[in-house]
Amino acid sequence: MAIPNGNLTTECADAVSRFWTAGEIRKLGVITDVPTAGSIFGLSGDAAFELVRLGSFPVPVLRVGLRDLVPVASILSVLRLAPSIAGKDAASHRIGEMDDWQMGPTVNPRSVAELAPTNGGRVAEPEFPPSTFREYAERWRRTREAGWAHETRKRVPANLRDHLYPHFGDRPIVSITLTDVLDWLTRYLDSGRPKTSATLYLNVLKAVMHAAVIDRVIPDNPCDGVGLSGVLRGVTRRPRWIPTDDDVLRLIKAVPEVYRAAIWLGAAQGLRLGEVLGLEEAPRCIDPKRQQLHVVQQLRHTNSVAGGFVLTAPKAGSAGTVDLDAVVAEQIARHVRQYPPQAIEMLDNTGMEPEVRAVRLLFTNSRRRPLTDQRWSALWSGWRSDAGWPAQGTFHSLRHYFATTMISNGVAPEQVQHALRHANLRITLESYVHWIPRHDRTVGLVGEILSGSGGLR
Repeated sequence: MAIPNGNLTTECADAVSRFWTAGEIRKLGVITDVPTAGSIFGLSGDAAFELVRLGSFPVPVLRVGLRDLVPVASILSVLRLAPSIAGKDAASHRIGEMDDWQMGPTVNPRSVAELAPTNGGRVAEPEFPPSTFREYAERWRRTREAGWAHETRKRVPANLRDHLYPHFGDRPIVSITLTDVLDWLTRYLDSGRPKTSATLYLNVLKAVMHAAVIDRVIPDNPCDGVGLSGVLRGVTRRPRWIPTDDDVLRLIKAVPEVYRAAIWLGAAQGLRLGEVLGLEEAPRCIDPKRQQLHVVQQLRHTNSVAGGFVLTAPKAGSAGTVDLDAVVAEQIARHVRQYPPQAIEMLDNTGMEPEVRAVRLLFTNSRRRPLTDQRWSALWSGWRSDAGWPAQGTFHSLRHYFATTMISNGVAPEQVQHALRHANLRITLESYVHWIPRHDRTVGLVGEILSGSGGLR
């Protein structure tokens, strides 16, 4: 199916394993979407979006409203294909066939490096002199962090420093093999550290290596053969710690009244922190008459835009409308009466086109400016201590409290999924199945039927 006014195809089934012809690429038009562009480079949809998030996609990506778009001209340029072919049937030429406008023998586009000019069947020499993993990774980070969100700029250097450099840092990047990556991963998992974090660190390593492939520093990505899903099979989504009713009540008392409604939004609505800080006094977010809460935006702090703050869509696939709890509605109304929101000019990137508009945020700092991650963390640390919460108690723990309270009180998992705005029911069940009341679980049904039918008792 094509998206109107953009010639953007979303028909990506079996795209990773297919071969794209030069003619097919040109027929995409001026721009295309990320999954289609990723398939041209041999990437799955998930891998393509992850590289976009890390700023390591093979070609520039344009952010237009809620969409990430890729100029087709950039794809043709990276693949060293002319915009058009005169006097030839473009559709009959596959990427990599010998021609004066292409680059060598037939190849599988799973590896972009294979599309580099060849000489006697060998991959062309790297454009950069040989370097260690640390040297290349630092250059990769410096050239991409300008477009990262604030939390990403803090997280990625720490991931590199604490988890990748100790193992790979001083090694020549071209010498790192699949076996080396698996050795690092095995050591990490055997150390007893959180298994779920391995996905995060591997994604950073994969992004660095993919960029090195594009730069022709290495011939292929040694992470491509790592089946992490199999390694981590059985790792639970179950929360590490969930507050009790008393824990939440103590926290509400410990939090100053100016931020108390934020705690209610987390505990009684299940909103994430960014979604709470991005709430504004406007019908687009809060509709007391219809008793609805529209979760359509979150606040992000970034140095890449003027003012340092931007409204973006919630976590992928989680925008939606949920029922507004009556108690929460009262808390919001009281908050607005006592602390009337003031309009703040900021970039809104949630619509089809970015726009700068006046936003009446519910929660701001003492200077009536949006709250940064660092400021909120400092405030939260003190409130958590005053409430007697453990160190692993975060704002997200309130979301877990909301979900488990609903499930343990007999709310159907499908309704909980809707309230949490999870992409699918599997996520909800994997996270909270242990809180489903036992009387709601079908236990012994088949045995009872068989025993009764066969007269075995």
